[in-house]
Amino acid sequence: MTTADQAWRQGGNCMDCAQFMTCSTLGVCLGNPTDAARLDSVTRAVEYMTEYLSEPQRLSDIAQAALLSPFHFHRVFRHVTSTTPARFLTALRMAQARNLLVNSNLSVTEVCMAVGYSSLGTFISQFTRLTGMSPRRFRSAMSVFGQVRLSELTDPAADRHCAPGPVGAVTGGPSGGGCAVLALYRSEEPDDVPLTYGVLETNRLSRIRPLADGAYHAVALGFDKTSTLSDVLGDNGRQVEFVGTGGAPIVVRGGRTFRTFQVALRRPRPIDPPLQLTSSVLALAQRRRPQLLATGS
Repeated sequence: MTTADQAWRQGGNCMDCAQFMTCSTLGVCLGNPTDAARLDSVTRAVEYMTEYLSEPQRLSDIAQAALLSPFHFHRVFRHVTSTTPARFLTALRMAQARNLLVNSNLSVTEVCMAVGYSSLGTFISQFTRLTGMSPRRFRSAMSVFGQVRLSELTDPAADRHCAPGPVGAVTGGPSGGGCAVLALYRSEEPDDVPLTYGVLETNRLSRIRPLADGAYHAVALGFDKTSTLSDVLGDNGRQVEFVGTGGAPIVVRGGRTFRTFQVALRRPRPIDPPLQLTSSVLALAQRRRPQLLATGS
């Protein structure tokens, strides 16, 4: 087995790392001919992954689509996207699985086959690991919370006048105002479960809940205020409205931060891995459900 094949297999077995979205061209200068060529290669690879999502895919086949050798392709792909080809492919498959579970009547077995898995057990295991629940439980939860608007999950404690906590804003997004799912992680390559998360109004200075001392990396998804949880979680990962990452980490010392944070939203690129926040968003909905039911939602 070649070094590239070993890296491919290791990436495919590391489920936690398929759960994040990074600023894909961080460190990639499009004015540099070499970096522009790398971006073109990765774009071709992602197009191939997406087109043949329901079929088995080998690293050598994807590398061929990118017009690179497998070893060089693996290095280039990670340089451009900050993740491996296998993790990216897994993220695409899980996003499409969520989409089919929400927006189709396909059985779990049929969804499994439609997103490229030959083993139902492997599919269920990976889906559960990545989303925090089984495919059947996810479909059931979305039948209850799918039409809840994301704006209804805005955290009342996010107001800047509330208890101490980091202050900042998610900027950009829809021109008429929107909401963002903000998640904080210890690593620049986040695990599947963020340390803290919430829904904030965009372009508004907000205070998030207090954090333990340390450095945190922020990622966000931005949506229109009318977007529902079905739009956010049932989407196939290619129709996300806005994405963003914090440039500098949020540093907490003595329970305080010494500067405001900012996460700037931008339009997504085809080479952005889908951001997976299923368990986090549904946990917010479950906590807010009594209030939502009381208001007739």
